[in-house]
Amino acid sequence: MNTSGRTNCSEIPLFELGQKLLSEFSKYSNINLWSLEYLTATYSWLLDVIHIETCNLTREECVKDIIESIVKGYRCNSDRVKELLRESKEFLNKVSSALLSNGYQVREVVMELEGRGVVGTSSDVGRLLFEWGLAFDPYLNLPYIPASTIKGAIRRAYLRVCRKEFKEACEIRAEKLFGSTESPGKIGFTDAYPVECLGKYLLVPDVITPHYVNIKYEKDAMPKPAHYLSIGKGVRFKFFMFYYGGEDIDEELTKDPSSVRSLNDLRILDKALLLSLGLGIGGKTLTGYTHFKLVSYTIKRLR
Repeated sequence: MNTSGRTNCSEIPLFELGQKLLSEFSKYSNINLWSLEYLTATYSWLLDVIHIETCNLTREECVKDIIESIVKGYRCNSDRVKELLRESKEFLNKVSSALLSNGYQVREVVMELEGRGVVGTSSDVGRLLFEWGLAFDPYLNLPYIPASTIKGAIRRAYLRVCRKEFKEACEIRAEKLFGSTESPGKIGFTDAYPVECLGKYLLVPDVITPHYVNIKYEKDAMPKPAHYLSIGKGVRFKFFMFYYGGEDIDEELTKDPSSVRSLNDLRILDKALLLSLGLGIGGKTLTGYTHFKLVSYTIKRLR
């Protein structure tokens, strides 16, 4: 943490503890971000209470320092991140093998963030400290994209493509494939996890500035930046689409999507999957966040 001009802070044991937590976090891969958040949130709130008399440091400054340390701990070229990504790939390989062993047809999708990504702003991780959450796996110690988010994005894209090509019965088709509140669908999706990090940082600092919070008149507005974490550009995610083979499903799918040369060669579901990447899977898609490009789209086979 930046302690310049804060000599009185070093006399507070709580401040020293916070410094140690953040410095250790950037060094080791087995320190969990979820746990760190609860510890640093307590640390920052307590520091906010006592800084008035003993330390010239506000909670906002403290949160910025915490975010800076977390971001440094998620440098793409660090041993920490390399190890986390290795464990993520290993986990996904086990998921794929389990699906294939149980008789599912499996499609592997690898996609790359074209800008920053925001997923799960109402999730628990991050909200205590930053007010904005992040979909985060406490076991793999990495952000992820929930299967429900992927499924919803592809379903919306499916309806868009279907209405253009068939113009009718699209809701019925969508319910048949994706399911409804009354019946399960015929296809499923796994969560998406990072498998590569091509940028500088896997997690990056971000800020939103609410102007109108609990005010009656515009003249009373006091913009207050809120700092939070988002996912960095160039992070590649992998997930699987799976289904039991059958004529009703095969009509919607190509036999070999890896040989596709244009969108015209794809059936409707494949088109929807690719379209959803460009439209965005996650949060703040209308402001340019969480848009992806396809890296690979292949059939997985049991070895």
